Amino acid sequence: MPGDDFKVLVVDDDDTILDLHTAILERLGVRFVATTHPEKALSHLREGGFQVLITDNNMPGMGGCELIATARREHVLPAKTIMVTGMQPKFCSSDCTPNQVILKPFTPAMMRSALIT
Repeated sequence: MPGDDFKVLVVDDDDTILDLHTAILERLGVRFVATTHPEKALSHLREGGFQVLITDNNMPGMGGCELIATARREHVLPAKTIMVTGMQPKFCSSDCTPNQVILKPFTPAMMRSALIT
């Protein structure tokens, strides 16, 4: 995996999926911060230090597209964004388009590949 300064922010409103993300990231030896609240994720992004954002798309309140678009407008979006979702999203704007989409269900190998490519 990338160097010591590599840090991932992961947000999903589903605790089970969030636990799966954290288990995969722990097994890969990746430093991360996890939250179930997109607004909290945006606060973390404003603090800085993340190289990757992994987000669900369909969340109550602020969805993944809105989170990406807001972070992009505020210039706090990490270099890499990965959206993990149950169905292929239709992006209404390039402001909310992630670098990569992973469809659920996903495997640890899929997540590892997304993180290093």
